[in-house]
Amino acid sequence: MRASFPEKHWYRLSALSLALWPASLLYRLLVALRRFAYRSGVLQIVRLPVAVIVVGNIVAGGTGKTPLVLGLAAMLKKNGWKPGILSRGYRGSAAAPMEVAAADPAQVVGDEPLLLARASGCPVWIGRERARAASGLLAAHPECDVLILDDGLQHYRLARDIEIAVEDERGAGNGFLLPAGPLREPASRRVDAWVVNSAPCGTHEPCFRMELRGDTFRRVAAPRESVPAAAFA
Repeated sequence: MRASFPEKHWYRLSALSLALWPASLLYRLLVALRRFAYRSGVLQIVRLPVAVIVVGNIVAGGTGKTPLVLGLAAMLKKNGWKPGILSRGYRGSAAAPMEVAAADPAQVVGDEPLLLARASGCPVWIGRERARAASGLLAAHPECDVLILDDGLQHYRLARDIEIAVEDERGAGNGFLLPAGPLREPASRRVDAWVVNSAPCGTHEPCFRMELRGDTFRRVAAPRESVPAAAFA
């Protein structure tokens, strides 16, 4: 099997990653300027009337954010909260903010928001502009008293009360920012808590470990279709 571009260059030092390093310095400057613009008030931050928990990562790609969102939603419900969930709707064709129903096609709302809607028992809204999606969710479900933002660590427009970064065994890769490495933000980025998926915590503080376990794969587009994990051995 051919290694993907990230596997070949983002998680080790290669000639290409070193050649792209100057571009990563420019990317780092743009990231810093954008964050400063929000902190200084040049760009407006939207503050919601309820608490906001952001679950994200500082590397490109999946690390286990969606399962953690499901776990947090279940924990909050168990403790008497009424959470709602926000997602961008990545790879879905929906352009405007909308609520995700269990029967919606994944091609419209995105596969991860559909999974969240089916598995969480919480209102789930999608939208590229997360602040607008949040307003829509709260208007439709005024009982919600906390929102969980899936993959929103870099969405500075929406004010947040708690930031949680998720990391897996790959860590920060070669330590370079995009496009020379996998980092969306510098590895020194501060958050309220780290959750490390299937790997030791390392130097992160405060840090919690997470493990994903399952013995069945279920098709999101056709939930009644499932196969045992051993089928992919």
